[in-house]
Amino acid sequence: MLNPKDDFKLVKSYSTEHTKGITEVHLTHGCLITSSTNYTVRISSLTDPPKPIATLRSEFGRIRSVSITRFSAISI
Repeated sequence: MLNPKDDFKLVKSYSTEHTKGITEVHLTHGCLITSSTNYTVRISSLTDPPKPIATLRSEFGRIRSVSITRFSAISI
């Protein structure tokens, strides 16, 4: 978490449990969605600290992007 009132200094940080680099971060529909080159997309709550909701795994390789539709669907 960054503080926009104090030159965007780091206030808090949380583990995403990804084991490789994060490729995208989305805040949408009341949750945090992160994707990673470790073949996973993780969906977490916006609570303090975030709680895991779901983990999606790719069998086809690295996840480079995530798209959120207006119908609340996630496409990878």
